[in-house]
Amino acid sequence: MIKDLATRIYRRLDDYGDRTYSKWKIITLLIPLLGERILIRLVGFADSIMVSVVSESAVSAMAMATQFLTIFSEFLNAVGVAACIIETQYVGKGDGASAVKTCKQSFLVGWMLAIPVGAVLILFGRPLLGLIYSGADEATLELTFKALRVRALYLLAAPVSMSVTKLFVAQGNTKVTLVLNVVANILNCIGNYVFINFFGWGVEGAAFATVLSTVFVAVSGTVLAASKRNPLRLTFKGGFKPEKKSFFGIIRLGLPTGLEQNLSNLAKIFVTSLATQCGSAALNANSVAHEITSMFVTFACAVGSAMMIVVGHCKGAGRDDDVRHYTKWLTFTAGAFQLVSAVALFIFMDPLLAGYHLSAENAELVRDLCAPYLIAGIVFWTLSYTVPNAFRACGDVKFTMMISVLSLWVFRVGFAYLIFYLFSPTIYALWIASYIDWGFRSLANVIRLRSGKWLKQKVI
Repeated sequence: MIKDLATRIYRRLDDYGDRTYSKWKIITLLIPLLGERILIRLVGFADSIMVSVVSESAVSAMAMATQFLTIFSEFLNAVGVAACIIETQYVGKGDGASAVKTCKQSFLVGWMLAIPVGAVLILFGRPLLGLIYSGADEATLELTFKALRVRALYLLAAPVSMSVTKLFVAQGNTKVTLVLNVVANILNCIGNYVFINFFGWGVEGAAFATVLSTVFVAVSGTVLAASKRNPLRLTFKGGFKPEKKSFFGIIRLGLPTGLEQNLSNLAKIFVTSLATQCGSAALNANSVAHEITSMFVTFACAVGSAMMIVVGHCKGAGRDDDVRHYTKWLTFTAGAFQLVSAVALFIFMDPLLAGYHLSAENAELVRDLCAPYLIAGIVFWTLSYTVPNAFRACGDVKFTMMISVLSLWVFRVGFAYLIFYLFSPTIYALWIASYIDWGFRSLANVIRLRSGKWLKQKVI
C-alpha cells in the first residue's frame, strides 16, 4: 500500500504536462542545492564556534574580515553569476560548445579582477580597515587584519573554483557542486580545528583553512569539468584567449551585478560602523544575530539558485510561459521554506546560542534582534531577494541593480542613521532600517514581475 502510494506520488510529481520541467525534476535539482547551502551555514556556524574559543573579539574580527573581503570578492561572484546566466541559456538552446567557451572566458575575467585586488588587500588592508571601522577597538582591528591578510590569498583560487562550479550548475548538475562542497567544508572544519587548537594560529588559522578548501574545489572541479564523462567538457585546446562576444557579454551582465553587490556590501559596512558605536557587547551580539539569521534564509537561497537554472533554461529555449510559471511556483516554495525555517529557529534558538559562549545579557540581545527578523522575513525576504533571481536569469540585471542600490542607500543606510541619531542610538535602529528596505524592495519587485518587462531582455 505504501509502495503504491509512493508510486502514485512520484508519477504525479514527474508529470511534465506541456512544461519544460516536472516538479520531480526541480526537486532533484533543488535537493543538492539545499544540501550545499545547509552545509555552508553549518560550517560557518562551526567556524564561529571554533573561533569563539579564542575570544569574543575574534568572532567579531572574523565577521568584519569576511564582510570587508566580500566587497572585493563580490565582483568575482558577479562574474560567476554572469557566466552562469549565459551558459544556462546556451544549454537551454542546445549550444553546449558556446557554454564551454563562456566558462573559459570567465577564468580570464576573474583573474583580471582577483590579482590586483589581492595585492591591494595585502598591502593596504590595515589602513583601510581603520578607516572604515573607526569605532572598533585596536585589538579587534588587528585580529581582523590578520584574518584578512591570509584570506586575500583566497582570491587567487576563487576564479577557478567559481568558473568550474558554475559550468556544472548551468547544466543542472548540482550533485557535483554538492560533493565538492561537502569535501571542501569537511577539510575546512578539520583545518580550523588543527590550525587553531594545535598550531595556535587563531583567526589566521581559520582563514588559512578557508583558503585551502577553496584550492581543493578549484583543482578538483577543473579535473571533473575536463573529464570525458562531463557532457559540457572543459577543454584547454586553443588556450584562454579573449573572445569578444563571450568576454564582453560576461562584463556586460557582471558589471551591474557586481556593482549591485558591492554597493550593497559597502552600505552594510556603513551600517556596521554604527554598530561599532554601540559597544563591544552590542557588536558581538550583532555578529551572532547575523550568523543565526543567515540560517533562516538558507533554504530560500537554494530555491533562488534553482530559479536561476530553471528560468535560464526556459528562457534559452524561448518558453516565456514556463518562465512565468516557474518563477511564481518557486517564489511560493521559497516562502514556504521561510515559514518552516522561522519555526525551527524559534524552537532551537537556545541550543544555538549556547554554542557561542555568550553572556546572559548578550544572549538575550541576540534573541531580541532575531525574533522580528524571522517574522518579517517570511514574506518580505522572499519577495526582496528570491524574485530578482528570475530577473537576472533573463538578463534584467540593470533593474535589480537600481532597486538594490536605491533601497539600500536610501532606506537601509539612510533610515539606519536617521533612527540611530534622532530616535534610538542602539543596535535596534540598524535592524529596523532593514525591514523598511525589504518593504520597498518587495513592492518594486512585485510591480516589475507583473509588468513583464523583465521577459523582454536579450542575453544570447
